[in-house]
Amino acid sequence: MSDPVELAGAAPSAPARGGVTLRDPCEDVPMCRNIRVLYNFDPPTTREEIRAAALQYVRKVSGLAKPPAADVAAFETAIDEIAKTTGRLLHSLSAHTVVRTRESERAKAHARWEKRERQLRRDQRRGGSDQSQRSKTHSSVGSR
Repeated sequence: MSDPVELAGAAPSAPARGGVTLRDPCEDVPMCRNIRVLYNFDPPTTREEIRAAALQYVRKVSGLAKPPAADVAAFETAIDEIAKTTGRLLHSLSAHTVVRTRESERAKAHARWEKRERQLRRDQRRGGSDQSQRSKTHSSVGSR
């Protein structure tokens, strides 16, 4: 892996306060559902994957998918610091797990998705009345 301290460099593009230029940390990066496991991959985790995880963490903690213009610098600084720390962590860990591949992780995620889909279909076949009955029961509890 690269030097963890140098991970997650920001590419400047938008002017900010004090003549410093910053890029929008959320530009062209879709919001993802989860932060993914980054440890012990073959090929090794990339700077971009570490930065994407740091971005998701900052979004989650701040509650903002995209910061207001006044907060872009703080958002970017947080992403950089978290990415650097994550890189150092990943670099310092000793592997005691099976080496992961992106393909096997994708296959596991797809299997989980298929299981959720089957469960949803089963629930739908049982009938909407069963689902609506549960909703009525839960909503009436608070009104007693």
